[in-house]
Amino acid sequence: MGRQARQCLSAVLIATVVFRVALPLHYVQASAPESVVINELAWAGTTANANAEWIELYNGSAASISLANWTLSAADGTPSFTLSGTIAAGGYFVLERTADTTIADITAGQVYTGALSTHWRAAHTAQRGRHGDGYGQR
Repeated sequence: MGRQARQCLSAVLIATVVFRVALPLHYVQASAPESVVINELAWAGTTANANAEWIELYNGSAASISLANWTLSAADGTPSFTLSGTIAAGGYFVLERTADTTIADITAGQVYTGALSTHWRAAHTAQRGRHGDGYGQR
């Protein structure tokens, strides 16, 4: 092998080693944007039932999302509860307070205990990004 061929082969080997070392050993996928949002909620009950509160979650992704080990809690920590169940792709998940009777024609995905705060400021009631086909629109 001539000198020029050895130099070319050496350059290729060095480039291969440098390129291989510079590559990561595994691929890292970026996290998907948050797909589950609090879509609607009803707090403070009704005149007929002060416990008639509910929270509606919406899954805006194209895949089902398991809520296993998810926690939903207020800023002050009360209420706070661990979620269970699954939200279908493009679907809704309703949590009802104390009993599955708050929304008569909807089966709750989960029943929770603990009252939602009735001390809201105007900024808290904004409906940013709300998906308008939710259960509360019936």
